[in-house]
Amino acid sequence: MSSASIGVAVSVTVAALDAYGNIATGYVGTIKFTSNDSKAILPSNYTFVAGDDGVHSFTVTFKSSGTQTLTATDTHTGSI
Repeated sequence: MSSASIGVAVSVTVAALDAYGNIATGYVGTIKFTSNDSKAILPSNYTFVAGDDGVHSFTVTFKSSGTQTLTATDTHTGSI
């Protein structure tokens, strides 16, 4: 859990993990972001490329006070 100020962009890193919790270096799926902050500025859908090695950083800006969540989900397989 991290802390962020309202309206200030923060960097977040998404790592695709395999069933054993290891970074899935071959992951090339597409992810989408959702948040409970309906005013947040979220990244567009992103398709991982081989050079990402399963890890990529993004910028998010929350616009509401209180505890906010950010979720990254595979667009093809929602359980990922």
